[in-house]
Order: sequence, then structure tokens, then C-alpha cells
Amino acid sequence: EHRNSDGEPLRIEIRRLAWREAVKLAPKDGADPNIERLMERILRAVAYDPATGEPWFVGKVSKNLEQLPIEIAVAITAAANSIKTSIDDAKKNLPLNQDSDSPSNLQ
Repeated sequence: EHRNSDGEPLRIEIRRLAWREAVKLAPKDGADPNIERLMERILRAVAYDPATGEPWFVGKVSKNLEQLPIEIAVAITAAANSIKTSIDDAKKNLPLNQDSDSPSNLQ
């Protein structure tokens, strides 16, 4: 499993980034933002390779976003793209395929 520079699993970092993007997308007019639902939609827009668990981005509005108003789907897709960029940037600074049992990952 890939880990960030703090040794934390990348999937936790992805959830943190998704939460941050959901907060940005939440309505500012006092309406109930339901940030958890926004976060889940963002996470669904960030797909995973089942073989490796690695995140990868589906660059078009995916099936789970098609029923949403286009401006919401575009915003969620942009948030997912922002997460993908953050992940790619983090991975540039990490050794690939870190073994979760390696001594550097044991605490």
C-alpha cells in the first residue's frame, strides 16, 4: 500500500483531500451543505485500480455523476481532479510499492 510522506496510507490522505474539496463545494448561503454526501460523491469520482488499490482519475463525468445537475457534476469532477493532482505530486516524492511490512512502516 502506498503511503504519504508521514507514513500514513494514501487512502486516508485521499479522504482528507476529498473532505477539504467538499467543504469548498458546500453552499455558502446557509443551506445544509451535507458535506459527507459531497465527499462521498468526490470519492466515487476518484476511481481505484482493483489490482493495486492505486487511485486513478476518470477524466469524464462518470456514471454516478450523470444524474446530477451539470454544474455540480463539473465541480465534483474538478475536486476529484484536484485530488488526483495532489496524489500525483505526493507520489513523485515517495518510493513506489512500499511494502507495508517494511521496517520503515512499522511503528
